[in-house]
Amino acid sequence: MKKFTSSLFFLFVMQVWSQATPDWYNIQWLSDGTNGSNTSLTVNAWTTITGYAQAYEPGVTDAAGQGAGIECWIGGYHDNTNPSTWPSDSWDVAVYNGDVGNNDEYKLDKTMNFVGTAYVAARWRLNGGAYVYGGYNGPWDGTTNKSIQLISNPVVPNDDCAAAIVLTVNSDSNCTSVTAGTTTQATESNVNNYTCTGSYDEDVWYSFVATNNSHAITLSNITGTSTDMYFQVLSGSCSDLSSILCSDPESNNVHNLTIGNTYFVRVYNAVVENSANTFDICVSTAATSGLENQNQIDGFKMYPNPSENILTMKANTTIEEVNIYNLYGQIIKKMSNNSNEMQLNLSELHSGVYILNVKSDRQTGNYNLLKK
Repeated sequence: MKKFTSSLFFLFVMQVWSQATPDWYNIQWLSDGTNGSNTSLTVNAWTTITGYAQAYEPGVTDAAGQGAGIECWIGGYHDNTNPSTWPSDSWDVAVYNGDVGNNDEYKLDKTMNFVGTAYVAARWRLNGGAYVYGGYNGPWDGTTNKSIQLISNPVVPNDDCAAAIVLTVNSDSNCTSVTAGTTTQATESNVNNYTCTGSYDEDVWYSFVATNNSHAITLSNITGTSTDMYFQVLSGSCSDLSSILCSDPESNNVHNLTIGNTYFVRVYNAVVENSANTFDICVSTAATSGLENQNQIDGFKMYPNPSENILTMKANTTIEEVNIYNLYGQIIKKMSNNSNEMQLNLSELHSGVYILNVKSDRQTGNYNLLKK
């Protein structure tokens, strides 16, 4: 019979040691610094929460200081399911916090940049072995030892689609009725359509009932570190949304609407995460003019837009003619030019949305222009 040598015994011991799991582990507690719970905690969005978790392993955690080979993660997920099925990005590394009796305690500080309900658990590993998952009271089992419920309430009232603020639709192209808005302390919405670009982690929501087949959406009076705003128009219900317009310009027309249907507008900053912006939003009535917002002229730029008085235009080629139309397709102003730069005095125009028709070196471009 082959002898069980000391080398084989050492390899066997090392294999058992490397695949061990802690004797006991949990998710201990959630706290906002004032209130805490091991079952359910309710806070406001952007509150920083500390999660605590403890584990016990004989000969490891019962000694003073951090036990060797122990690793801990604390994570959350929007579905109350077995933590072993959660995506890998649900977990954040927790750090050793100290000894609690014979247990080692770990903690994680995390800011609640979401609105809704999440379920929080702990993930443990000993000596690089298999992951195990802790609920409150002990190893997660889905019945007695479950995840801790965490409810994050919105700070901004229209933080997601279900709480969209209803906008008044102006009967003409003027923004007589506007609604003040902010993205300050808004969070990313859990919606099913992210077809637009931009930094939509701080989106806010509005809705309007179409009174015409075309409407103009306008953002104005924007303040913030970055004033480059973005909006998306969507149809359907909050649980099943379809995108019908993505707009980096702060003013744009949305067409082919059904009169009487409700549409949603999602507003956020185009470039900066967690941007604190204030703005005014307006829905005006755009008649079908046959002019589309098509940028066809090479190198064409116009600024500032929105504009109060002087609008500057530049192109790579000579700007020959500029026509300003209202949203009913009526020409308001017609000008000729003979250089690649031109300035327009808009002071005589009423506030509202216009179409700027530009002709340059056999190219034609139509651009939305917002007059403050």
